[in-house]
Amino acid sequence: MKKTGYFTWMIVLVCLLAFSGCSQNRKKSNRSTAQKSQQETSTPQNANHKTKVIVLQTDIEKKEITLQEINSQNRFVLSYSGGTQIISRHDKQMTMEQVELGEIAQIEYSPQLLKLYELQLSKSSWEKSEVDNLLMNKEERRMSIGSDNYRYDSDLVSLSDGRQITLLEINDVDVLTVRGEGKKIHSIVVTRGHGYVRLKKADFFVDGLIEVGSKIMLPVSKDMLIVAPEGDCRITVTKNGKGGSSDFHIKRNEETTVNVSDFQEIATRKGAVKFIIEPDEAQLFVDNAKVNFADYVTLPYGSHKIQVSAEGYKTVEDTIFVNSVYMDKKIVLEEVENESESKKGEDETESETKKSETKESESTSKEKETKKKSDSDEKVVDKNHVIKIEKPGSVSVYFDGTYKGVSPVSFGKVSGKHTITLSKGGMSNIAYSVDIPDDGEDIAFSFPDLANVSG
Repeated sequence: MKKTGYFTWMIVLVCLLAFSGCSQNRKKSNRSTAQKSQQETSTPQNANHKTKVIVLQTDIEKKEITLQEINSQNRFVLSYSGGTQIISRHDKQMTMEQVELGEIAQIEYSPQLLKLYELQLSKSSWEKSEVDNLLMNKEERRMSIGSDNYRYDSDLVSLSDGRQITLLEINDVDVLTVRGEGKKIHSIVVTRGHGYVRLKKADFFVDGLIEVGSKIMLPVSKDMLIVAPEGDCRITVTKNGKGGSSDFHIKRNEETTVNVSDFQEIATRKGAVKFIIEPDEAQLFVDNAKVNFADYVTLPYGSHKIQVSAEGYKTVEDTIFVNSVYMDKKIVLEEVENESESKKGEDETESETKKSETKESESTSKEKETKKKSDSDEKVVDKNHVIKIEKPGSVSVYFDGTYKGVSPVSFGKVSGKHTITLSKGGMSNIAYSVDIPDDGEDIAFSFPDLANVSG
């Protein structure tokens, strides 16, 4: 009996040990299955990511591209290679050199490896080039191009010369490329920017007018610093109907010095007039002296009496006013028919002479009228309040090209749209477009420090 009981207990013990082992194996198996399931549902570390971006910068040598996500201020740099697919909005292959800054694109990349695999220009985006009529309402974050209205957010990208700029640095003379989607603007790129024209020795023309290109007309003051459009432009200086013009090439963000005393010399001795006269055999007298009008006739600035006559034609007497470097004057003689027609011709000549004299009078007063208009165009002078330029310190401050002093400086408040330019030797000039409210209060501005010329 004892032996039988012993074997019975041994069998029970073996069964218990076997059951325990199976239980542990099942737990281990369940644990491994759970871990495997969890790994399968997590995102693999090498998964690619797709998103829509704005191109901020490309470095062809390093093969890197800097991007900003649409509707976000998240920026990152990705590397690319010859195997990176770059596709136009028309599904054609491109090179990275052809991708313009400010472009909107859909990309596929590795967030872990920071590697770009594909970039395709967005088919849903629009682009407006050669924009020179962009209007901004910074308070409401709205812009308009012609009759089209748009909105923008804090993620708006503004670029000039490959660097990020603020909206205040976009000037009225700049030409832009604007891109967006729907009614939202995502990027603005300055394609033709501005430089600076510094006037020297302008005493003779003070209170006259200076015109830079076709967009800028300002009263002349001493030591002006004027924001001017990039590229070739003509600068004209006039006062009391006298003046001169000359062509200059303005480089972006660089300063061009104009010696205005040169215009004074031009004003007192040169004006080329091209006379276009019919018939060809007519004779031209200027100030009672016969001249050859086959080429330009050089005349001093001011009024000149002319007489044109030919056999069988009515004689024309007129007055011309020379007030520019080049000008045309066309005169067509009428044939003499009979005595009554001759009398009529004399009356018409007298009428034309009166018209010419009126035109001359209008020309001499052009500067005053234009100055009055430019000074009063939606701008209000507030004699009781000032504009303060607080920072940066120790820089020369110009208000619409007129020197106001060294910062910190205050000057009379004029509401409306204006340009504040900051300048200091060894530093890069910078111009800000500002809107001065007519709110009956002082207004103060603090701007970033100027950058070194070499930087």
